[in-house]
Amino acid sequence: MLNKIKRLLGIIALILFLIPSRALAELNLEIVDNGASSQNSVNITQSSTNSVSETNNSQINNQIDVSSNPGQNTASSNSSPSVTQIHTGDIKANLDVNNHLNTNSSSVSECCDLGTQINVSNNGENSSNTINIDNSSINDNKINNYAQVNNQIEINASTGKNTADDNNGTTHIKSGDISINASLVNSINKSNFSLISSNDPTKTNIKNNGEGSTSSITINNHKTNSISVENKSNINDSSIYNLITGNNSAEENIGDTAIISGNIYLSINYQNLLNESTADINACCKETPAPTPPPSPNPTPTPGPVGGPPDTGGGPGGGGGSSNSSSAEAVSQANVGGSVLGLSATSADLNFLGHVVYSLGLICVIYGGKQIAKNQNRVARSKKPGLRPKR
Repeated sequence: MLNKIKRLLGIIALILFLIPSRALAELNLEIVDNGASSQNSVNITQSSTNSVSETNNSQINNQIDVSSNPGQNTASSNSSPSVTQIHTGDIKANLDVNNHLNTNSSSVSECCDLGTQINVSNNGENSSNTINIDNSSINDNKINNYAQVNNQIEINASTGKNTADDNNGTTHIKSGDISINASLVNSINKSNFSLISSNDPTKTNIKNNGEGSTSSITINNHKTNSISVENKSNINDSSIYNLITGNNSAEENIGDTAIISGNIYLSINYQNLLNESTADINACCKETPAPTPPPSPNPTPTPGPVGGPPDTGGGPGGGGGSSNSSSAEAVSQANVGGSVLGLSATSADLNFLGHVVYSLGLICVIYGGKQIAKNQNRVARSKKPGLRPKR
């Protein structure tokens, strides 16, 4: 049983050892090591469409009535020569109305890979190497918000309309204060849209192709981002405040008469926050500009033999081979855009994970080798006469 476990560990170690230490989420295109006069072509078409549509319809009708009436008191026709008093209490009311309608929050994120790696190299003379990439991405986003809000508020409060007539003696009327705090907030049609659009880098490599070869790379990127937001709101706010501390009456009294009407404190806060929309479009993969190559020193010309023709380089039929190779490379670089874009930082994390797996596989291989050596020693000792293997 122990030997089976050790063999299994050895197999696992071999599998881990063979796992590559680098696994990148990228697109690799290669045209390499093809013979002379070969025609090689790679055509890739990629398309993606994201569509987001949100429609909200809301209608609210608020009808609020508040009434308080400690007034309208009567103290009349008192004959005893005493004091007749009417004192009413205070009225305090706080009213808060908050309407929050049609709030949208949407986010669309395209996958950011590590880009595209293109390698065209080591192909034979007079070969034709072509890579065509056509990328198309469409993001269509529509948000529609419609709101109808009707607020009708009526507050009736009275500490007044008190009557003290035909009294014998001192008559005193004092009505209470009225304090009203009213707040109405309409927050309607708020949209927040975020689009994270990929901008994957591309790295090209064209080199060491034979003379007369033609290499071209064409990359077409078509990206359309459309955001449409339509907000419609109709608000009707109606407020009625009937607040009374006066209209007090004290007539035909014998003696001193005093009427003191209370104060009225009214605080109104109305806010309409309507049709607020924000749209944010960002690229998640940042481009890394190509480093500027250092200037190459001018070569010192070597003088030819005196009186002889200059050296043109290349034999019959071979002249211009170097020129053709340089021309093909220049054309391909012009099609790409004349720059090399770097990979995203995600490759470093994946590469680190690969090294960890590689190290674990190496440890298992060393451990398996030691176990195999121990088994071989045991077998050798068991074959010698008079010796028994150690357990």
